[in-house]
Amino acid sequence: MAVRDPISIQTFVTGMFQQNTYLVRDNATGATALIDCGDGISKRLKKPGTLKDGRLDMLLMTHTHLDHAWDIAAMKREFPKTPIYVGEQELVLLRVLPQQGSMLGLDIELEAAPEPDVLVKDGAEFRLGETSIKTIFTPGHTPGGICYLFDGGHCFVGDMLFEGAIGRTDLPGGDPRLMGPSLMRLMALPDDVRVYSGHGPVTTIGQERRTNPFILALAAGEDVFDRPRAGF
Repeated sequence: MAVRDPISIQTFVTGMFQQNTYLVRDNATGATALIDCGDGISKRLKKPGTLKDGRLDMLLMTHTHLDHAWDIAAMKREFPKTPIYVGEQELVLLRVLPQQGSMLGLDIELEAAPEPDVLVKDGAEFRLGETSIKTIFTPGHTPGGICYLFDGGHCFVGDMLFEGAIGRTDLPGGDPRLMGPSLMRLMALPDDVRVYSGHGPVTTIGQERRTNPFILALAAGEDVFDRPRAGF
């Protein structure tokens, strides 16, 4: 007999960066979590039928680069009772959200971000309804990046890992010395864990371990962070 997946996942692709925002629902209780908050997501969540009874139980931030935190101020206005979870080392980046556009040479100025309700530590565990969530601290792309591993083998990784690629370390808050060990922490997960990246398609840990050229190079002890690459 097939085992029912404990969660359902809806993907929204938003904004000029084509960022993935994920709405996760615990199938047993209907409790919902939003993973990151791309451009315009607060309005999309208000559309009839998107949220059952308008319920949003938590906003989980993988990191706070502007494309992932674009709507964070609007989310706090629209869903004031929804707690915002951010990695505890990520505050310095979150607090310069309005300046991040100019840091990247872009004519973008966002609203100041609200202070998070929960500072997430490495290894913290909490629940969405009946679904367990474990956190993995993955600095490197940003100082306080967090990956969220849900029951059923679903891992939301932000911009740490993509199908065939890895996140950049030359953006605000990036550190190549930390990126390699963080990626290897993810590679220690089982092969069948599904990886939900901040951009692009869903992949698996096993696929990336076998075929991702950056992961293969890291495993061989090579320095991959001096290689030019496009990405997020």
